Amino acid sequence: MRRQQQNESFCNRLNRLKESCGVSALQLSREVNVSHVAVGKWLCGSMPRPGTIKELSVFFGCSVDYLLHGKGDAPEFLTGKTPRDFAKARQSNPVAALRQQIGELERENRDLRKQLAEIQKVLSPGAD
Repeated sequence: MRRQQQNESFCNRLNRLKESCGVSALQLSREVNVSHVAVGKWLCGSMPRPGTIKELSVFFGCSVDYLLHGKGDAPEFLTGKTPRDFAKARQSNPVAALRQQIGELERENRDLRKQLAEIQKVLSPGAD
């Protein structure tokens, strides 16, 4: 029962953090490199892996202890900052900038792989 209460508290905090900074579940999933389905499960009470919890704390600018137990350092935007302030802070964060670049490169890589597969189909001997 205690674990279920902890999970409910975690999901409530995660929902509040996500809504307070104006981030969708899809955006959050891209930031921490998981599926949007996983984020949906967390928002309904499931717990992420420990490494992912750490990534969530970095993303939201809070302590792991805050995410898990509601204690410790809360994110600044919960103390009167707006989602726009949060977005500006994320843009000036070098780790966030690198994550964004990695995401863009991964999408570009997928697109290039698709193009390569199409070219290989055209060039393959049995394509005539």
